[in-house]
Amino acid sequence: MGFQGETGSSQLRELAEGVVKDNFLELFELKARPQGKKLVLTVVIDKKSGLVTLDECAAVSLELEKRLDELDLIQTEYLLEVSSPGLDRPLRNLADCER
Repeated sequence: MGFQGETGSSQLRELAEGVVKDNFLELFELKARPQGKKLVLTVVIDKKSGLVTLDECAAVSLELEKRLDELDLIQTEYLLEVSSPGLDRPLRNLADCER
């Protein structure tokens, strides 16, 4: 899939969680899927109160892209998508329901 095995996948999750946490947000979901010759990396961020802003998505995107390129965790061309869960968010626990 473009990672260095299972270790690369766990490193990617740790990296994404760190970048998101550094921006005072939470990692809601992380998905990677192949699309042609590219890998599409989808990072969904959330926060405990209020709505995730476009500026917050941009900040996470810029920092995560910078760190991914520095660490060379993805061995293929990739597309990074950063967004919020939106109004149709899946409810996985009580905290999601309260939000």
